Amino acid sequence: MGKNKNLILVLDVGTGSGRAILFDSQGNQVGLSQREWVHPKLENYPGGFHFDTSENWHLLKSCIHEVLSEPDINVENIAAVSSAAQRPGIVCYDAAGQELCAWPCFDARADGETEWIIEQGYGPKIYEINGDWPSIHEPARLLWLKKNNPKIFDKVARITMLDAWVLYKLTGQYVAEPTIASFSGMFDIKRRNWSHEIFNMLKLPIDILPPMAKSASIMGQVSTHASTETGLRPGIPVVLGGGDTQLALLGAGLAKDGAALVAGTFWVEGIIVDAPLIDKARRKTRTFCHTLPDRWVIEAANFSGILARWFRDVFAKQEMAQAAENGSSAYEILNSIAQKVPPGSNGMQVCFSSLFDSGRWIHTSPAFMGWDVFDLKKSDKAVFWRAILENACYLAKGEFNIISDVSGVPLKDVVFCGGASKSSLWQQILADVLGTAVLTPEVVETTSLGAAMCGAVGAGFYDDLKEASAAMSPPCKTTVPNLKNTEIYDLEYRRWYKICRHSLELVDRGVLDPMWAAPATRKR
Repeated sequence: MGKNKNLILVLDVGTGSGRAILFDSQGNQVGLSQREWVHPKLENYPGGFHFDTSENWHLLKSCIHEVLSEPDINVENIAAVSSAAQRPGIVCYDAAGQELCAWPCFDARADGETEWIIEQGYGPKIYEINGDWPSIHEPARLLWLKKNNPKIFDKVARITMLDAWVLYKLTGQYVAEPTIASFSGMFDIKRRNWSHEIFNMLKLPIDILPPMAKSASIMGQVSTHASTETGLRPGIPVVLGGGDTQLALLGAGLAKDGAALVAGTFWVEGIIVDAPLIDKARRKTRTFCHTLPDRWVIEAANFSGILARWFRDVFAKQEMAQAAENGSSAYEILNSIAQKVPPGSNGMQVCFSSLFDSGRWIHTSPAFMGWDVFDLKKSDKAVFWRAILENACYLAKGEFNIISDVSGVPLKDVVFCGGASKSSLWQQILADVLGTAVLTPEVVETTSLGAAMCGAVGAGFYDDLKEASAAMSPPCKTTVPNLKNTEIYDLEYRRWYKICRHSLELVDRGVLDPMWAAPATRKR
């Protein structure tokens, strides 16, 4: 077999893992290496989590070396490198370019600073400019750093988002692009550039912001130092990718219009629009830039992927061992036994995450309800697992309803992509709950494929992202709803909605603690 040519290497800084994935210029995946990682909790700072740049760069380098060592790969055939990353997340550097500190996307330690921003009356103005209510955003994190560790803050010479951190490690250059920057809380989504107005409003130093460039533009080359560390040849063009969700939409073929559910650690529902629409009721949805300069995405999000991973790690050790023996995955085994459980999971409901509200982003106390200790067959592991799958789809239904209402775009076919979309059972449940066709791309790694499309444009294989998306997007499997199951799920969704609403009321009364809450949420 000959060596693959015209390859694009994508480095994906996910919430739960780091990956190095190789694609050819037609969009075929030809190599993959992945390392799961965790973000250590900061016990001294409630809600605080640490993105370990040293350890995570080590893991990413391991992924690069592993994927380059595959027998059909010749490093000389890599035409470009691009990146994708979780949103938001920030890295601070000193004047010598050394990382000082870094936050993963869900770090929520800046509660007091977020509350101060809102109390000062800045919330509505930031929402109008940035498209998202102040929450887990970078200005509050910088204010937190200024207050709690001024010695470190005074050393900050530059900041980047997490996708650009990877590119910095490869090139030594600082940069930003709109899809992730629009998630930062300090961005003007209409101008598609940093908002100096927000920075001046909060008295933050503007000179720490990196220059802005478009997705798919070349921002540098692999340096000699990075070549020594990674095994990549020096001089390879390094191309801006972007945010995981927007790249997944691009990779799934939604370069211009459409609706999609991107199902990773976070589940994100989005509808593409041709104007930077802001929710008139404020704070129910959020709006970000798409990879194309004339498109934006209205979206909502939840933590469904984390619940599935938790259940696997705690209750599916037998399935994990079995999967290790036969080369499958624990998720596949769980799906096979849950396939036999009827829609509605014998009445079991999962309360895990409230419907998204960007101004009150909170996940209620997790609970499984409606199970029968006197009937093991109706409340076994398969039933619990199916209830988790159904809960994720109920969340998707509720959040698509909100987004469709805000955007004025009716929900039609929905593209289902990301890791969870590999499950044919989850595909069917989603179609049944939504009552609409679900289109699943044959390439699961659509986020990385979207970044590869950016790399292919930067390498000169295509003129622009529309052309790259048309040429590289994979075919989709269509799953149509079983309307009898849709009737059952319509009733179960209403019951689920009431349960979650009452559970959140218990959190508000202090009876239960939330699983997670964004900064300033508990006080609203």
